[in-house]
Amino acid sequence: MAFSTAFERNGQRRAVLKAEANTRTDFGTVPKGETIPLVAVIQSPPNETILKFGASNSVFAVEETVWEEGGLYTYLSTEGTVTIQSDNVLDTGQLIFVEGISGGVLTSENVTSDGTTSVPTANQYSRIFRASNDAGGDTQGRFTIEGTGADLGTIVASWGAENQTAMALWTCPDDCTAWLAAAAATTGAADEVEFFLYARPKGGNFRQFARAIVYQSTAELIATTPKSDGHGLVLPSGIDIEVRAKRLGGGPAKDITASMLIILQRA
Repeated sequence: MAFSTAFERNGQRRAVLKAEANTRTDFGTVPKGETIPLVAVIQSPPNETILKFGASNSVFAVEETVWEEGGLYTYLSTEGTVTIQSDNVLDTGQLIFVEGISGGVLTSENVTSDGTTSVPTANQYSRIFRASNDAGGDTQGRFTIEGTGADLGTIVASWGAENQTAMALWTCPDDCTAWLAAAAATTGAADEVEFFLYARPKGGNFRQFARAIVYQSTAELIATTPKSDGHGLVLPSGIDIEVRAKRLGGGPAKDITASMLIILQRA
């Protein structure tokens, strides 16, 4: 797809894909410079959509990933099982859904919680980017998912009473093609926060490619995804993307959120 993101106003604002060259699609040939609604691409099989939502209750003057734990997110260094545990003995018998990357492909499973006892996953994971308490009662304490082996003690996901993770980060599996359709961030009342969109190609370093300063409002992080293969929106396999934030001024910023809308196409 030789497209880049664009926005147009025809009575209301809508996201579109703009053809950088004459491009053949499922909707016919799109001439260079013309646009097609992003929703049309999202709804066209075999595409899927992923909404990655992150939240943080306290963001300070040091840049950090937008997720529940605070601080910069630490990725798993090796593929291995992860463990799930709560800090409350009453969190027993819940059906915990876990999603991540195993063997380079998107993988998920269900694990039954056992209170404060660590329960290992059946699969080995190199990335974890979503988990939720799907059945068996609401979360009573705080769940964490942690690495094992070389990553022992590394927290890669957590959640509490909301029953699901809130992590503004994602990694493209090896068996998929993906496009970053949109990214947005919000701050609480009277807070001024600088947001950053980062990407790290597989085996490379994180690089910043979008930023916005938001004052008690919502802002779109409009940017072009790293062009590793000449296509403006494509997220290459293995790339890590995340939203980071830092408070401008004194004191912590409260109720920070960030989201990314991703179009995913499986091989």
